[in-house]
Amino acid sequence: VCLGLTVWQERLELLGGELLTKERRAKDLVALYYLDQCCNVFSAIQYVGLLRSMHLLLYIRRHLSYNESMQFAMSTSLLTQLKESLGKELALGFADISNKKGPIIVRSLLPNGMKPNTEHFNYQKVFGISGAYFLFKKKSNISIQSSDEFKLGHILIQSASSQCCVLAGRPKPGLEVLDACAGQGTKTLSLLSFGCKVTAYDIDEAKLRQCRGNAKRLGYDIDTFSFSTEPMSFDTVLVDAPCSSSGVLRRHPSLRSNLAIPKNQLSILEFYANYTSNILLYATCSVFFIENQHVARTFSLKHTAEFEPLPFDEKDNDFAWQPQQFRQAFSAYQSYHHPSRQQFLLNNELLFLPNIHGSAYDGFFIARWRRR
Repeated sequence: VCLGLTVWQERLELLGGELLTKERRAKDLVALYYLDQCCNVFSAIQYVGLLRSMHLLLYIRRHLSYNESMQFAMSTSLLTQLKESLGKELALGFADISNKKGPIIVRSLLPNGMKPNTEHFNYQKVFGISGAYFLFKKKSNISIQSSDEFKLGHILIQSASSQCCVLAGRPKPGLEVLDACAGQGTKTLSLLSFGCKVTAYDIDEAKLRQCRGNAKRLGYDIDTFSFSTEPMSFDTVLVDAPCSSSGVLRRHPSLRSNLAIPKNQLSILEFYANYTSNILLYATCSVFFIENQHVARTFSLKHTAEFEPLPFDEKDNDFAWQPQQFRQAFSAYQSYHHPSRQQFLLNNELLFLPNIHGSAYDGFFIARWRRR
């Protein structure tokens, strides 16, 4: 409901803006009045606003053009950023699927990623990753968090793209990993399930407390990283940096009118790079070139003496996924160049898009290196 309300409100506001720029007649003023009333109702999240708005939209469309911004309920600036980052065809496909509700994806924490057996949910395997499943409720009033399989630690709610991010670090028992921007700890828990020894850190102490609580619920021990003068080293460092979250607009529809691109992503990556002795991962839930490829390639140029790109290749097949398949899905688009004339994807970069890889995958970016 929230996704639908947000999409329709965005379209109405765009239509209202066009009305204000036209030579107005009496019926246009009436339409503007009702448009204003509908948007006010939207703010209160009431169903009547949606119904009135749909009738109003049909009326206004007879007199106004219905452009891409209105079609996808996104501002012109947001669509421009998407087109510059992905090319027009991919951008419009992504914009379209961003107006549809995203599915619930879980990771099975049972041995060998086997499918949980339950009377409350149906599970359907996700293409491309072992242990990932679509979750469908048999009854709408069932809460996943209150289910036995969730409480017993049989499943972890985690998008398919996020699961791939964990696999990109080539997890194995005993591997020492720093989850540098852990948040509430979804990737932390996933790494722990592989037998990794995980140290988690996040600037938000409240999120870190939740991360510790989630780990404790599943019976895991987790260290908490703190800055000190003593040198610390980890086999793998994962930097899931703060970002615009442009890749998850369908899950957080309110973001489409309030996207902000952090300016410190490169500095965060450079800081935590000091703590890895082997693999360094950079990830965002964004699809914007400036947050993804631009940051990754700037890091590569500045630190070429210390780090080399670690390509996604056949060696990754031993870790329950085949990243080459995700790269091959972009084969028809590899000729696209960003306006800066940079190549779309390098061999140490992965980009996930729901309109290319399937609805299980949110918009997500991963780059990785190995210390020389």
